[in-house]
Amino acid sequence: MPTATAQVARPLRSTRRETWGGLGRTAIVASGEVFADALVAGPFAARGSHPVLLTPPGELHTNVADYLESAGIEHVVLMGGTSALAEAVETAIADLGVSVTRLAGATRYDTAVKAAELVTGRYSDAEGTPCFTGSTIGLSRARVPFDAFSAAPLLARLCAPLVLADPAQVPADTAAYVDAARGEHDTVGLRVFGGNAAVSQDAIEAYLGGKEAGADEAEEDETDANVDAEPGVLPAESCGGSVDDGPVQLVPSTNAWDPAWSPDCSQLVYTQDGALWTVNNDGTGRKLLVPSDGSRRYGAVWSPLGDRIAYVNGYNDDGDWISHIWTVSADGRHNNQRTSGELIDNWPTWSPDGKRIAFQRVTGRGFDEYGRRLDSDRYIVVMTSYGNNPRALSPGGSWEESPALSPDGSKLAYVSNSDLMLSNVGGSNARRVIADVSWEGGLSWSPDGERIAFVRGYGNQTAVVSAGVDGYDEKVLFDEGLRIRAPRWSPDGQRIAFHTVEDDGGRRVYVIGAGGEAAASAPDCRPRGLRTTTAGFPLPSWTAPSKGTLRLAVLFMDFPDAEADYTTHEEAELGLPYVEEFLESASYGQLDVVFVPHHEWLRAEEPYDAYLEPTVASGLSSRASAHAVTLANDALDFTRIDLALVVFPSAHFSGGLSSGSVEADGVSVITTRANTFKDAPGPLRWWGGVAAHEIVHGLGLLDLYPYGIAHQREEAPAGRRWIHTSWGLMRLQAAFLAADDDHRLTVRWEFTSGKVADVLFSSWTPREMLAWSRWQLGWLSEAQVECINDAEATVTLEPIAEPDGGVAMAAVPLNSREVIVIESRRKLGRDADFDASDGGDPDIVSGPSPQLVHEGVLVYTVDARLGSGALPLKIAGDPGNGQIDDYPLLEAGDSVTLRGYTITVTADDGETHTVSITRSTTEP
Repeated sequence: MPTATAQVARPLRSTRRETWGGLGRTAIVASGEVFADALVAGPFAARGSHPVLLTPPGELHTNVADYLESAGIEHVVLMGGTSALAEAVETAIADLGVSVTRLAGATRYDTAVKAAELVTGRYSDAEGTPCFTGSTIGLSRARVPFDAFSAAPLLARLCAPLVLADPAQVPADTAAYVDAARGEHDTVGLRVFGGNAAVSQDAIEAYLGGKEAGADEAEEDETDANVDAEPGVLPAESCGGSVDDGPVQLVPSTNAWDPAWSPDCSQLVYTQDGALWTVNNDGTGRKLLVPSDGSRRYGAVWSPLGDRIAYVNGYNDDGDWISHIWTVSADGRHNNQRTSGELIDNWPTWSPDGKRIAFQRVTGRGFDEYGRRLDSDRYIVVMTSYGNNPRALSPGGSWEESPALSPDGSKLAYVSNSDLMLSNVGGSNARRVIADVSWEGGLSWSPDGERIAFVRGYGNQTAVVSAGVDGYDEKVLFDEGLRIRAPRWSPDGQRIAFHTVEDDGGRRVYVIGAGGEAAASAPDCRPRGLRTTTAGFPLPSWTAPSKGTLRLAVLFMDFPDAEADYTTHEEAELGLPYVEEFLESASYGQLDVVFVPHHEWLRAEEPYDAYLEPTVASGLSSRASAHAVTLANDALDFTRIDLALVVFPSAHFSGGLSSGSVEADGVSVITTRANTFKDAPGPLRWWGGVAAHEIVHGLGLLDLYPYGIAHQREEAPAGRRWIHTSWGLMRLQAAFLAADDDHRLTVRWEFTSGKVADVLFSSWTPREMLAWSRWQLGWLSEAQVECINDAEATVTLEPIAEPDGGVAMAAVPLNSREVIVIESRRKLGRDADFDASDGGDPDIVSGPSPQLVHEGVLVYTVDARLGSGALPLKIAGDPGNGQIDDYPLLEAGDSVTLRGYTITVTADDGETHTVSITRSTTEP
């Protein structure tokens, strides 16, 4: 076909009307396999005497390339997006020195409109009147070429563009173009080619009456949440028989995917062997909807009106996955692509009025050495159901996945960092409501909008769970040790369909009841936390062991411009003994820290500033620790290492950071860093506390201090001063006002920078670890934690430093994410009084200091869904600005009221504290 077209075009070389403004002689290049794109170019190609050349979709045919050169073509209009004509075609044309204008619509209708818009007013008739102004428009069906083929010569004489329709409707793109023309001209002559079977009179009248696509798909704000219709709930019997006795396999296939219910509950659509099928709700009546063509179709979901189905059509493009959103009529006709580009578009979800589709988009092409997609981003896009006006909600930020629009259209649920998030449909007012949600499992709202079904777990240990949209009342619906995907709630609210991925690679579609059992952990004192470092449970799967033996490689690295002129053994003594003693005592002997030091200074290949991380206050980045691991790889067997601590010379650096993981010896090695911030050269600095803190990040715990949050602290009133206090290794912090003459509270610290501050000593030297942190790490047993759900309770607490088999922590669950924690603090262990002159941080010039002003009970709240810097733990009385009224330890007779509970220290016998907990009848 390209050869014949090029030969036919040759006689036109001498015509003067091939020019295109200042772009010179112009030709049209279209796909030889997608006739619609070539035919819509017919009218303006004939008017301007531009040859229409056809080429294969993936490459520029050599005959076409020869013609472009021999005919002196200077400009090409390329018809269609990269799915019609690949980038290679455009590149080959450009390599000939020919400029290119590509007309790429999301659909063939959109491409036709873009062509009509491109040529608006570009030519003129014999009287000099501009052509293609929209006063006359040609309309023919999109999928059969004969009408459009015959239309081109006549429309060229009429100076009219050609746009496309379907037999039963005028699509949104076409309707919008005609609407715009009707707004500019008193009358518009619509020339329809073909009989009633080509473009029906009903479709034309429906468009003119504003009843179909032209009216329904008018431009509108995707954030508009007003929907007139209330979601209906069908009778329970409408979705099939009882599933109370357990899961029912819907179809006898071992390769069935992604089932979704029709709005009337009579059918489900699913994928099998790359094709779309429908089936009755009892498993009978299977029908092929869209046959397989080598692509993979999945993620189908029915429109609210039941007339269309949105799905994903994906294919492998030279080792890279590409997928787009398509829609197909419920009868299998009108199968149209709605998105385009070198992207991965997944998880379509309809708005309740059927006018919009939200979906997940993944950008980036190619992979790095670890198999990660290059320059990748994941975010939610909202567009009209015909593919118009796509709007990205939050590209370039955190990854958002698996969108689901609420039944009333007011909310968007999605997964971000394994948390289920709720926002309005425009993406604003996002809040985290449920933790530990599988990003690849998909989400589904109950028809009444009160609950959400999701998948929890990893690998082959996943479960279907439902929870209230406030995050409470979790119920496990199906948990059989399988990998589960795509739970979809039935329109009657009684059932959920999903598919499993089994060990043999098979996929099976099941239907279960939506009732389920309340999860054993709700309500509970162990709320689920984040998958990264966490304030909740369980510890992330990637962490180093917190019990048993922790094998810790210690690497020492300096830089050409920050050399260590002393031995690694001297450096090690400034931290390793403290780290070992602290972690082993904090774990009550349950953790055995074994160092595997590499005693030589590994010299970095570049100056230290080449390794700085600008986003972390110019500290040494994870690249520095990765480089140290590489330099030590020949000397150490990292397959026997749980965590690597990289130590930079304390004569030049201070502080610390956690690094994530690097690859060594074929395994992933967790790394952390001590001495990461450039400091003034001077004496060696003690770094034991910093290293212990960073290592515990590698065990899964997060920072508790409010970095990144600017607290506006008012100036202290006359006679008072702000005192900073910090608790535990991960630094739960606050500030309170004290009298100027209350010197027992503070020591004066002078740092090498010359800064002087009034602080409680343990702000920098860790006190005893918090009870909550120890419970997270498994160092407190269940018997040592009293979980209180009663309205009134009394508990006797042993000191957290040295619990003697009794209760060391009381916990009061407030909801599925928050807990009040109560623990006893005595002047024992690292809470004992401390004398700076006995050792410790050499930057401190003052002497004796109490670690505790007085003994007492510490009360704080935990929000397991919050991350570092967002105050996941707050001392009682902290409204969120890091400030409290007084020293936080409660003595006998003291009480505090928060979140509807009053906690009172009723007794102190010198060894234990007795505490009463009373719940108010109404929460303030």
